Amino acid sequence: MLGNYLRLLIPGFDFDIAAEALVKFFDLKKEIPHQVHIAFQDDPPNVVEKAPIRLIDNRNKYYPRYMIKTPLDRRVSVVLEDEAVELRLSELRGVPYVVLLGEPGIGKSTALEYEASQEDGEFLTCREAMNGIPIATSSTAYLDALDEYRAGENGKDKLLQLANAITQSGVERWRLTCRAEDWRAAADMLAMRRAARNQPITVAHLLPLDDTEAEIVLSGLGEIDPERFLAEARARGAGAFLENPLSLQLLHSVVASGGVWPSTRFELFDRAIYALVHEHDPQRVTDRRPPVDDIIDAAGQLSFYLLATGARALWRSNALAVGSRAKDFVIVQSLPIDPELAGFSLDTAVFRGEGQSFEPSHRTIAEFLAGRFLAERVTGQPTSVLFPLSRATALITGNDQRAPSELRGLYAWFAAHLSQRGDEKAALRLIERDAATVLAYGDAAAFTTNGRRAILVNLDRDDPFFLSSRDTRTVLVAWPAMTSCPTSCRSWTARSQAISS
Repeated sequence: MLGNYLRLLIPGFDFDIAAEALVKFFDLKKEIPHQVHIAFQDDPPNVVEKAPIRLIDNRNKYYPRYMIKTPLDRRVSVVLEDEAVELRLSELRGVPYVVLLGEPGIGKSTALEYEASQEDGEFLTCREAMNGIPIATSSTAYLDALDEYRAGENGKDKLLQLANAITQSGVERWRLTCRAEDWRAAADMLAMRRAARNQPITVAHLLPLDDTEAEIVLSGLGEIDPERFLAEARARGAGAFLENPLSLQLLHSVVASGGVWPSTRFELFDRAIYALVHEHDPQRVTDRRPPVDDIIDAAGQLSFYLLATGARALWRSNALAVGSRAKDFVIVQSLPIDPELAGFSLDTAVFRGEGQSFEPSHRTIAEFLAGRFLAERVTGQPTSVLFPLSRATALITGNDQRAPSELRGLYAWFAAHLSQRGDEKAALRLIERDAATVLAYGDAAAFTTNGRRAILVNLDRDDPFFLSSRDTRTVLVAWPAMTSCPTSCRSWTARSQAISS
């Protein structure tokens, strides 16, 4: 029955049908401070000159404060003897052949440049190396952006050509970066074997930023008090955007552009995700690409199926997943979604992965996107038939008509998106069933006055301990129009675990 419901959700995808209106993308020149905007250009020579200098201590190295490409000795995950081990990238300097993988915006190029500078090596893109710029015969070659070089047709042949060029250069060691979505694991390892003299190739995956790394990145963006910024972001439920340098930069730009945070958590997620799925690689910005709204819709669809089925990850290969059960994965090819569009969606900072397995970069982003996707099917699109609310809620609730723990975030954002799309009646039905979930896992400020009043009325109807949410973030509720509310509930703040007795 669940499978039948899911198949009814998605109409056939059609690239020729455009949205009625395209949401205006951030004007980076206005939204992002001057120093940050320069980071999107090829040559940022004047960044340090135009900003005051403050030195940052990072593992006994000191750097100018406002450098946009903030040098960091990043943490990586490496599989050694079938076990994932966390190391610093510098700890791999004794390894001759390294492939560094990561999602868009995770900082692959910056990490490679940092390593090249530490070892006095020459930094080249793969495209430069294959278009006339010789690979230096120094001890180590640092080759960036394999994914950009082999984009388009004959990608396998291009990799073989690169491997031959490395071999002919006589270089003894090399480092190579590639987007995780574009790395073909075993096939690519086989193609690079000649360049590695048939020796083992170490594959390292850049890990998300920890708090110390995020603070250094924020300092590089000109943030005066990085620690406070991180605390504020988490208090507003935006912790999902702190783990990737690109998403952190975009989040900071959203705040820095106006000097204030977005008024609601819903707005914060909506604006940051919209910016996140754009292409930020200067070498790719003119490449053929589907509209951003289509990529977001595909990301929502992928997120929904992943969450609703309880699978561990998305699997995009035609081959079987070795060592895993079939139910651990959602097979991308089995979904009613254009494979090319799915590929573009996976190749954004919304997802992370390696080889053929992908998962959301953060669960809260997946919940927001999945709620958006489901709300669009219920309220309707120009090319789709309305999906009944009763069936939609049946997909994400149990026999008690409440969402299980793992789907409470999806339930809350589904209600919020329904309200934002003008279906207040449907949103109220979800609030009446589980107001505590809607409040603790979503954003009450995204609802109308009637919706917020319904949350207040229904909060403790069935659960007097509604504040026991899954984390300690602050839930903010704005009541701008509730003049009839006793005590004028105009600014009510509740922190989970605040009630101890």
